[in-house]
Amino acid sequence: MILDKEQLSEVYKALNENFPTLLDLFYTNSKIQIDKICTWKTTTESPTVMIAAHTLKSSAANLGLNQLASHCGLIEAACNEEQDISELVANINHLYQDSVSALETATASINT
Repeated sequence: MILDKEQLSEVYKALNENFPTLLDLFYTNSKIQIDKICTWKTTTESPTVMIAAHTLKSSAANLGLNQLASHCGLIEAACNEEQDISELVANINHLYQDSVSALETATASINT
């Protein structure tokens, strides 16, 4: 499941009028983290990628984007263990786009 709608609903209820601000922050910051992850080239960049993956994992989990959070967790763990992350990185853009689409669809129905 790309999006846990119950988790998203709980965040919406907790933040109410501040929810749009959270979404704006997520869209802006998640793109920055994705760019950091996707520009990875060598293992010397692993700490930067690991931090970006951790940050995105936390933000995605908060909004109920479970698959994206899980995938970021795999990248984070692979960086920590100095494993090859090329395949994981290659798959993240598509997953990110699917996650953002699901989030946009869900939030459109929440806000109406």
